[in-house]
Amino acid sequence: MKPLDMIQDLLPASVQNQARRCLMDTLGVGAGGLDTRLSRIIRDHAAESFGGTGRMMFDGQPASPAGVALAAGMTIDALDDHDGFNPAKGHVGAPLVAGLLGLAQRNEISGEAFLTALVLGYEIGCRVALSQHGTVPDYHTSVSWGATMVAAAGARRWTLDAER
Repeated sequence: MKPLDMIQDLLPASVQNQARRCLMDTLGVGAGGLDTRLSRIIRDHAAESFGGTGRMMFDGQPASPAGVALAAGMTIDALDDHDGFNPAKGHVGAPLVAGLLGLAQRNEISGEAFLTALVLGYEIGCRVALSQHGTVPDYHTSVSWGATMVAAAGARRWTLDAER
């Protein structure tokens, strides 16, 4: 498996540009959600309940990787103004960016590698979502496919074996 450190070696320029746009859009919506009551509550909860040495997005309060991801995901989702994948009835960017931010708290990652993991996560997330909604169309499964895409993108990025 080739490490995901060199986005320019793996992806066409148009895909790289779209990945940057998606990331900027998701972070921009997160910045907009920062002043919401929901964001303040979840960031305080993550700092108090999850502990850790990571730093929350736009905040700097300490939290574990899971706390960082939880606070980021809910802050991004606070305005419900981020990307959507209609066939999946959900948003790919919020759980993906939040999850990768949480993973990056424990594992050093370059910006290029982050963008490559982001592209991989979007691809996996959309495909898993389509599969799940194809078998359970009446159930909103974004939590399960969101977790699956972050786990898969993270596992590929940090070249984890099957057991890990």
